[in-house]
Amino acid sequence: MAESIYNIFLFFEDDSCSTIGYTTHGHSGSDSEGCEYLRARVVEDLRDATKLALAKSFTRSEYNARCRLGEGHYLYDELFSMLNVGPAPLFVATPVKDGEVFFNYSSEHGDLDTNAISAKLGAEGVMVDWLVKCTTSAE
Repeated sequence: MAESIYNIFLFFEDDSCSTIGYTTHGHSGSDSEGCEYLRARVVEDLRDATKLALAKSFTRSEYNARCRLGEGHYLYDELFSMLNVGPAPLFVATPVKDGEVFFNYSSEHGDLDTNAISAKLGAEGVMVDWLVKCTTSAE
């Protein structure tokens, strides 16, 4: 049976997002196949996305910090409520700046390693991710 999967677009203007867009697709297969399908359609889906004004905007810094904790999608959960989807929809979220797809790193939700990001972007050294360290319970 096909499930609904979503390409989500975060429209940033002056480092603030107050509008999101989305497209919905039916998909049968694994989650990884679904994510690959959505990633392959990003440019086309951006053109066809339905836009929604958010009740509360968020900044790029706020979004990045929440993503590091695996909670970035909480900033636009109202979309999933509006679409009446289940508790764990399959989606790919892509930032948009000046009408164009804008990102320099791709990761799974809740799987952000700041050292991997820094290395990919050309920074040297290793640094403790204090946001994660201070907000994660000690084991």
